[in-house]
Amino acid sequence: MLIGLVGMAVACTSQTDTASSTTSAATTTQPASSAAPSPSTDGSGAGSTVPGSAAPDSSAVDTAGTGSSSPDTASTGSGAPVTSDTTAPATPGLAADDDSAGSTTGITDDAINVAYLGVDFSALNGTGLVPDLGDQQKQVQSFVDEINANGGIAGRQINLHFKLLDVLGSGPDVIQAECIAATQEFKAAIIVLPPAAARDMARCTAVTNKTLTLETTAFDDALYSESQGRLISTGGMTIDRQFRAWADKMDELGYLDGKTIGIVVGDQPAEFSNAVNTALVPELEKLGHAAAQVITLPCAAGTTSCEQYDVAATKLQQSGVDTVFMELANTFGTGLIQAASDIDYQPKWFLEGNQTTETVLKFLDSVKASLDGSVGVGFAFNLPGDINQGATDCNKVVSDRSGETYAPGSDAFGFVSNVCGAFQTLQLAGKDLVGKALDQGTLIAAIEGLGTVHYGIGPDGTLSPTKHDAGDYLFLCDYQAATGTCVRRSDPPFKVPA
Repeated sequence: MLIGLVGMAVACTSQTDTASSTTSAATTTQPASSAAPSPSTDGSGAGSTVPGSAAPDSSAVDTAGTGSSSPDTASTGSGAPVTSDTTAPATPGLAADDDSAGSTTGITDDAINVAYLGVDFSALNGTGLVPDLGDQQKQVQSFVDEINANGGIAGRQINLHFKLLDVLGSGPDVIQAECIAATQEFKAAIIVLPPAAARDMARCTAVTNKTLTLETTAFDDALYSESQGRLISTGGMTIDRQFRAWADKMDELGYLDGKTIGIVVGDQPAEFSNAVNTALVPELEKLGHAAAQVITLPCAAGTTSCEQYDVAATKLQQSGVDTVFMELANTFGTGLIQAASDIDYQPKWFLEGNQTTETVLKFLDSVKASLDGSVGVGFAFNLPGDINQGATDCNKVVSDRSGETYAPGSDAFGFVSNVCGAFQTLQLAGKDLVGKALDQGTLIAAIEGLGTVHYGIGPDGTLSPTKHDAGDYLFLCDYQAATGTCVRRSDPPFKVPA
């Protein structure tokens, strides 16, 4: 699935707080051992089982700031390239002092309010590069109808609030307005966010408005800590865990031995820039492969490219960097690779997460010759053998209830499986709460208690009181210019520590 398309990371505040982010010129730093510590602790993996199968006051506001910062010059310094935006508790489980645990906002004896805040890609339809996700409203309504026909959530029927936000036109004001509409006006007990949802939407719902938020990919560790347990990923792995595993696997395979390493990230989306600082940089240092260059490019939200590509490519080349962890999201990476090629600079590129999916690799087609032989790590590749019965069953629910039918392996097929997983998680958790007290805290505890989370595509994941990101496995792949795809290796997926 496509996450963070065109840097859709924008500020979100309550009606009483303010937030800002800084867009800077290309910034290079020499990582030091004193880099900011990590808070403790797209992929396309689709979490799902079958809706209806047996198995296992939110309007409050705070004044916590949001946003990330980076130096505003192109000079080399000694500080960290980006900063985390929180000093929240380090444990992702529901904090003992969380005053929202007893919230029953949006919950009555016979109904529960659920808001789905999705992303509308139609503004980019003319490019031929965006995924065809099908009719999201029909998909979500199908899940809701199926759950309601099979007992609802903890015996309560779902009242649905559905909204799609324009991927290019949803600036800070729009994000804030839709967050407030869902949490304060509709009074949602639960928010569901699909792939490509902005980090700041998740922060606005889970942190600022203290509403349980289920999202289907993942963000950075800092946001989970800051949410005090109210943010749960049913189909992904935190960016920090991904980045540490990325570094560990490249080291294990010997790809870093004797190499001069560079890292390039954009200041959008914030979840990637945060995790580079808190996870990738320190993990490489711990492994004895400290990066010679860490470069943060200014990538304005709502655009398809960054600035200062030529500066970044020149700095990497002049520093003798021959191996680059390239973490520019989606469309942003093309310009960097092209700028490197323009100066006859051909390092080894490492790809990660969404960058390994066919959907995102379409954006890199113009520079595929430079990428040939690149190594990637990703979540799932929609191969026929990866598609579990749950994905088929979830798609059948949509087909039976709406008439929408999607081919196995397509973006829409995987998207249905992914979103289905969030609704199924709610239904399964609710089964243990029938006839019991239902509030935000008991629902979170029930979700944590599910343990194994069955995915429709790829290996199952896990949730627990201290692990709110279900993803547990990554695959290796090799980019082939001839096909424009990252071909998954025959090796089994490797498990990523929690």
